[in-house]
Amino acid sequence: SQGAMTAPFMAYALLVEVQLGGAHSGTVSFAISRRWSRFVELHRQLVKDLPGVALPPFPPSPPFHSSVDPSVVSTRIVQLQKYLAALFATPVVCRSEAMYSFLELNS
Repeated sequence: SQGAMTAPFMAYALLVEVQLGGAHSGTVSFAISRRWSRFVELHRQLVKDLPGVALPPFPPSPPFHSSVDPSVVSTRIVQLQKYLAALFATPVVCRSEAMYSFLELNS
């Protein structure tokens, strides 16, 4: 018996660096790999959960047919790294359930 056919997908592997302040000052780096849809889901959840909080704009989504083009992928990675860096610069976002879920810190 054959398994269900699934469409190929792109996961974006990012190295994220977060500047910590206060008693825990320094830089923490970690790698994450997520599908574009997970980033979209994170942004939507943050908008819903944190009304009134100034969130960075979400990177634009290129047409689907270009989603595996190496230059598009490179551009998206840079955009997503900047987006995450801006999110991590906002303490209320860092402490949000949506961010914990995205980073898989609540499992």
